[in-house]
Amino acid sequence: MGGNYSYLPSEPASNNFFCITFRVPDSIKVIDCDPPTLEIVRKAIARGYRLGLRQEYDKYGSRTFVLAGNPFKVGCSKEEAIAGKQVACTLLQDLAHKGWQVLNSSELCRNKDLSSWFFERTNEACVNYDSTVCCIALSGFDKFQLVNFPKQLLAKVADAVRRTWTLGIQEEMKDAYGSMEMKMNGNPWSASERGAVEARRMILEIIRAMASEGYVLCMSTSIKDTTDSLFFRSATAADQPSCSELGSPDASFVLSLNRHDRLRLIEAPSEAQEVVRNVLLHHWTSGLTGDRDYHGSREFKLGGSPWWTEGAESVRTRLLITLLLQELRDKGWRLVQTIELCRRLNDKSVFVFARAQPESSLHWCLSLHSKSVLRFVNAPVEVVDALRLVIAGNYIHGIKTERVFAGYHQVRLRGRPWSSHNGNDHVHGRHMMLGILEAMQQRGWSLVCSADVSAIYHHADSGQDYPVDVHSLWFGAINKKPPIADGAVGVGGASSAPSCE
Repeated sequence: MGGNYSYLPSEPASNNFFCITFRVPDSIKVIDCDPPTLEIVRKAIARGYRLGLRQEYDKYGSRTFVLAGNPFKVGCSKEEAIAGKQVACTLLQDLAHKGWQVLNSSELCRNKDLSSWFFERTNEACVNYDSTVCCIALSGFDKFQLVNFPKQLLAKVADAVRRTWTLGIQEEMKDAYGSMEMKMNGNPWSASERGAVEARRMILEIIRAMASEGYVLCMSTSIKDTTDSLFFRSATAADQPSCSELGSPDASFVLSLNRHDRLRLIEAPSEAQEVVRNVLLHHWTSGLTGDRDYHGSREFKLGGSPWWTEGAESVRTRLLITLLLQELRDKGWRLVQTIELCRRLNDKSVFVFARAQPESSLHWCLSLHSKSVLRFVNAPVEVVDALRLVIAGNYIHGIKTERVFAGYHQVRLRGRPWSSHNGNDHVHGRHMMLGILEAMQQRGWSLVCSADVSAIYHHADSGQDYPVDVHSLWFGAINKKPPIADGAVGVGGASSAPSCE
């Protein structure tokens, strides 16, 4: 079925969620969006993208806006790249003013598509009509582009860089098509060894500085198939406690997945380090082969190649991340955001944590593989049963096969929803994901993050290399009974907290 086009169902998968997908080189695709919200998107693009709109069209139930220039293509002009970030800021800001909060960004296709943004309708009482959105884009190998940025915060960002990047700043803030650009000495976005640790510490310090000034990191996303851009919004009254905590040096840290087998903790308090160490010791059956100080971070070397793997080993990797998220949340550390800041293919996502009230939680992973596979890692049986119905009801091509793989339920879909090379199966995949988000919300589960933790890259003779797998998504629920340690994994889902074996 891959390569064919078919209409989306006439009814949206959800009235509370919709999706915006960025596509190479110039397109913004809107999926399951009601007419009033589509008009908000249309006006935001017209207001926020100064190079103009080339065309707008409807195709098989999704709406596509084609922008002038190539703002989402690697190698585009600086003017086009900055214009792309500017329209992204405008979209986030205008939608927030109308009650749509961005929930997460995920990379769900192996080629052509960039990030997909999932929006959730918020309670009217929670709408921030005065919020502003700004962006820090990681550009090239050595630059920041600061887009829609409050002038009073420019010095804060520069100070954070000076405190953490020992090679220093080569070129201070200069104007770049209405935005500001900073160039650093060295290459922080492709650095190894000490530079890799410092780059992650620098990003953490910038997030802290922004929080101390009342700006929360609302999303990290790739809209140009390189490193991420970080989007911050002005905090609401409800955000102020978390801003205060995140701005404190001892209340946040980075967990970084490096090379094929390294996990590094940067700026982590000793109690958080011990939580991570205990999870690795008890649940990674390939064992720890190293534990050392690494340029001021704590580095664990894991047996095997957990961050560069496929098949059953990739399931073990996702289970390990699931248990880390769960145990850290239980011990008072919430996940703020995942970031991809390195242009080295064998470095994976960076996880930013902040101190929070300890709360008993259960986490599971929706693991997406190849072109059409979903796996439900550590998911309770009732979640698996519910989502099988959601998938059957919202994915038009249907389920091809189901089986247990590496201890967990696996669904293989017809068509190619995780590939956008031909046809519009990928659009049906987004439609299905919106139904999954709706079902999880109704059952008390929240989307915690989307991340790349183990994708092997396919070498393309022409064009860019692309990942064999796409992002995985993690869901969490507070005050659900966590699985009992050392039990067995049930068929169809998790009934206990297994080891990663």
